[in-house]
Amino acid sequence: MPIYTYTCRKCSKKFDILVGMTQEKTPIQCPDCRSFDAEKGFAPFQISGGASANASSGGSSSAGRCGSCSGGSCSSCSH
Repeated sequence: MPIYTYTCRKCSKKFDILVGMTQEKTPIQCPDCRSFDAEKGFAPFQISGGASANASSGGSSSAGRCGSCSGGSCSSCSH
């Protein structure tokens, strides 16, 4: 389910709401002033995991290697 950021047009309060696919058409209510006049904004997101997470945590992964790695440390891709 996506998290959307809303701004209330009445009181200018910004708030985030986890919205299910069936709830997208449901009016969103401001938690402060209880108004239903809210504007959907942009919610930044972050993806974690993958090769860079394994490399930084000391895990071993062949994903993301530069091709010149031979099991030792590599200045090109930090393996």
